[in-house]
Amino acid sequence: MKIFVFTLLCLFMAFAGWSQTARVQIIHNSPSPAVDIWAGAVPLLTNVEFRTASPYIDVPANVTLDIGVAPSPSSSPADIIATFSVSFEEDKTYVVIASGIVGDMTTPFTLNIIEDTREAATSGDVNFIVNHGSTDAPTVDVIARGVATLVDDASYGDVTGYITVPAAEYILDITPAGQPGNIVASYNADLSGLGGGAAVVFASGFFSPATMDDPAFGLWVTLPDGTTFPLDLISSTKEAVEIRGISVYPNPATDILMLNLQLNEATELELDLIDITGKQMLRQTVGRLGQGNFTEQINVHDIMPGYYFLRVDTATGTAIQKIVIE
Repeated sequence: MKIFVFTLLCLFMAFAGWSQTARVQIIHNSPSPAVDIWAGAVPLLTNVEFRTASPYIDVPANVTLDIGVAPSPSSSPADIIATFSVSFEEDKTYVVIASGIVGDMTTPFTLNIIEDTREAATSGDVNFIVNHGSTDAPTVDVIARGVATLVDDASYGDVTGYITVPAAEYILDITPAGQPGNIVASYNADLSGLGGGAAVVFASGFFSPATMDDPAFGLWVTLPDGTTFPLDLISSTKEAVEIRGISVYPNPATDILMLNLQLNEATELELDLIDITGKQMLRQTVGRLGQGNFTEQINVHDIMPGYYFLRVDTATGTAIQKIVIE
């Protein structure tokens, strides 16, 4: 967040005293590669990572600003591969979402400028918009389980209008458009502490990562102060029918994590430890296990402290466990 604030300040310092302003928040949702940001011939920011955001800030209105984007590291304006001329209207509020992939002809890097955004809800409820920012994900629906369909037929690049819901806890199911029974992923969205607040929810990462380094698909939330965080994945693809019970301990873990499984039937088993950006940190092939109770030891000694997901893949599906490494 601080790095974005610095960028905006550098960009607009030449306009000190400018009386016409707009309110703007920037969200970086371009997964690969990292980029450098230029203002004309001036380098403003290097090695910008994705899934970070600025707070809302006052910016000059009614003036054209030329923003150049170059793959990092860049050394001169000659490295710029995309330039965007942006202009904001006085007294309006905007969210600018950087999305797409630098150098990709199908889903190129772009700036998605959303007008009339909100820094607070219009009531005691929660107001949020949803942006489909996953370049390879299909057209999807987002369903608040047991409540209503929140997003209908959203394709890459789409942005919804504002959705208003009570400040409560929800399970959000992601399904292919028009297939409410085919849940491909579910997320826990605890909005109970956001009453009166506004947010941007954005789909991020790759639905089908090509390599271990490609961030996996997820739903992320940005608040008006620039705080950005992922929604907790509670299930993925379809549930593994072979698993009758699952637990991990100790949790938090330091050196060794123990996985206890109760299996209804024999199955092949593979384990993946994934960080909150979707990056695979380790893979452990267990092999074929029969029906019964089993304990598997996972060495996490070399994993940096933080929040992670342990994904257990069987022949029929997946089970997810959230863990903490200290």
